[in-house]
Amino acid sequence: MLVAIVVGIGAAGSLVAMTGIGVVNALAVGLPDPTDLDSLTFAQPTIIYDRTGSVELARFQREERRVVTFDEVPQLILDTTTTAEDRTFWKNDGFDPAAIVAAVAQNAGAASDTEGLASERGASTITQQLIRARLLPAEYVADGADRYLRKVVEVIQAARVTGAFPGEAGKEKIITAYLNQIYYGHQAYGVAAAAKVYFGIEDLAQLTTAQAALLAGLPKSPSSLDPYLFAQPDADGRLVVPADSPPGVRRDWVLENLAESARWTTLSKAEIEAALEEPVVLAGDQRPVMVAPHFVWQVRKVLEELLGGPEAVETGGFRVNTTLDLEAQGLAEKWVAVTTIAPNLERDASDAML
Repeated sequence: MLVAIVVGIGAAGSLVAMTGIGVVNALAVGLPDPTDLDSLTFAQPTIIYDRTGSVELARFQREERRVVTFDEVPQLILDTTTTAEDRTFWKNDGFDPAAIVAAVAQNAGAASDTEGLASERGASTITQQLIRARLLPAEYVADGADRYLRKVVEVIQAARVTGAFPGEAGKEKIITAYLNQIYYGHQAYGVAAAAKVYFGIEDLAQLTTAQAALLAGLPKSPSSLDPYLFAQPDADGRLVVPADSPPGVRRDWVLENLAESARWTTLSKAEIEAALEEPVVLAGDQRPVMVAPHFVWQVRKVLEELLGGPEAVETGGFRVNTTLDLEAQGLAEKWVAVTTIAPNLERDASDAML
């Protein structure tokens, strides 16, 4: 079925020629409205602050994610992402006929291996990946669903979304949604969360070329390519990913192809070589810190009552300023400790608490 469709794409170069108007219309029935892209929301943590709104007390979340706008995404991130996932993104109609043909030929010729996982790109465009994640009915993506039918519907829906959001502005909207949605492994959803989880970086503009290339390579297989699976401490105590590991190999593949694929990024041969030589140093897992936990859990209880349950709290992306005065709280905790513990200590230890 898929082979026949691919032949149609290659010969006619259009969605209509691929399946025929009647089939396209029939398969499009029941698909989400492509303009739903405009109203997509993303699960984000609810963050609890003190009374000043500047000190974070805790965060409640189901997914590590921080949503960014297109203007917050450096061109380097855009270029490494399209190099890894969809080199015709800025000019295609939501699907890439040549990539589909190449993928079918590759699948027919040999099974994938570790090197292929680290270096190759698949047939699904950035638009198709976004469609699969957010703009397809559940029956197409459920376990046991017909994979080939899903691919066909993906292409149809990707073309519909691209048609509904044409031109440069439409492409910007699509790739921004993709960068906020896609899973990068290690509980990081979206490129901003990935930058923080892997490199401890909040500002995407601070990523090096090598770091951006590593992140761009992860969505192909986020579980298998998770850099933390391969990281080892070096002599200086840094957490380093070996260059010959799958994520390291894939990073280098992105870097080696960046010069010919990038739309904006211009790198000299020396700059590419320097990026290839840069070690992959991870930030390490950061344990969540909760300040004034008893108070914070009471705040959560109130929020669940106000918002309608734990899901709203853990995915709603709320920023909550509380009444907590940290300085007063610290003094209160100190004097509670002094009055309850100090009387039972030796005099020197007791005086040290004052």
